[in-house]
Amino acid sequence: LLVLCLSIVPLFLFIEKTLLYLLIHKLHSWGYGNERVLIYGAGCTGRRIFSVLRGSPKLGLVPVAVVDDDPTKRGTTLFEMAYERRRSARIVAGPVTRDLLSAYAVDLVIIAIPTIEREKFTCTVEETLAANARVSFVPNHLLSSDSWLDYRDMDGVLLASVGKPAVRLTYQVAK
Repeated sequence: LLVLCLSIVPLFLFIEKTLLYLLIHKLHSWGYGNERVLIYGAGCTGRRIFSVLRGSPKLGLVPVAVVDDDPTKRGTTLFEMAYERRRSARIVAGPVTRDLLSAYAVDLVIIAIPTIEREKFTCTVEETLAANARVSFVPNHLLSSDSWLDYRDMDGVLLASVGKPAVRLTYQVAK
């Protein structure tokens, strides 16, 4: 019985994980559970985040626009980090405003400028929250740990999200 359990349980776990992955992938391809993401910053970090989001559809985060304040980048194309130049996005002129966020129906803004000035950061966060969207950002190395920050690793890029940690009722009940 022990040998039978040790051989069947890993097989069923593998099958369950594969089926769940395929289900999530199919739902995301149909448009269910996707979040529309605006990336603020078209530099190296912004390009890296764009590449991660385009290369990982299972995350459910779809980049819809890349915004940058640099007037020389306006109208240019940002390509993903890959051997082939298949997926790209046009760079839109900044700054991030409520009207811009509503025009693209954005659910999440990722601030991909680790060295952003405090005033510009605060203004972007205020505009994003006023448009009923969430904010994540690439923290600089001087940021301290805080209970209002939620950290997430996306393929080697650390993202911090502002807000109270979400209490998932279904998780608590199941636990």
